[in-house]
Amino acid sequence: PDLPRDPTSDDLGASPDGSPLSVTSNVTWTVSETCDWVSVAPTSGSGYGILTVTYDENLSIDPRSCIVEVSGDGATATYTLNQEGATPYLTLDPTSEDVGSSSGSTNVTVTSNVSWTVSETCDWLSVAPLSGSGNGSLTVTYDENLSIDPRSCIIEVSGEGLSASYTLNQSGAGTYLTLDPTSDDVGSSSGSTSVTLTSNVTWTVSETCDWLSVAPSNGSGNGNLTVTYDENLS
Repeated sequence: PDLPRDPTSDDLGASPDGSPLSVTSNVTWTVSETCDWVSVAPTSGSGYGILTVTYDENLSIDPRSCIVEVSGDGATATYTLNQEGATPYLTLDPTSEDVGSSSGSTNVTVTSNVSWTVSETCDWLSVAPLSGSGNGSLTVTYDENLSIDPRSCIIEVSGEGLSASYTLNQSGAGTYLTLDPTSDDVGSSSGSTSVTLTSNVTWTVSETCDWLSVAPSNGSGNGNLTVTYDENLS
């Protein structure tokens, strides 16, 4: 009994194709393989035959191999299919986004065939998940921007020597400045009272009364004013 075959191995690209495989024999034979990305037809025969080995695209960057064994009447011949890995890729969609000053979240699609990690250095947003493999989706959650100044954050996704970035641009808040209370009635004795200032801007205090003083005279953002007044002798 004899089971020579031609060729005994093939080195192929990552894209799918069909590989003809000839069997020259004088016995009845069967085909066996244990790879879920390869199929062989026919799976049995007698004497001379042609096998077609069909393989899937390799989406991974790692090369892989599969051994096809043809056997019959105590004779065995093997064929090894070696498939190279795919070219690594890593992209994000979208690559940038503009959002309002309110808090919220947005999604970024990761398209890749490698393992990747996420990095960012902004204390006003968070990203989940921080790592993954292959295709995935990132959820970017951002805080409200209480400042009138717009701000930006760059999120970087990297793996296997590749990197892609996403920029989130958040607009500044509308300006506001309020006092609470807006008036007070006090007795004739000297004393002091507090006024709460709520704002997102830099501010200064002015008054033209020689019988009171206000501290502090300037500040930024929220604050508290202390109004100190003299006794009214009139």
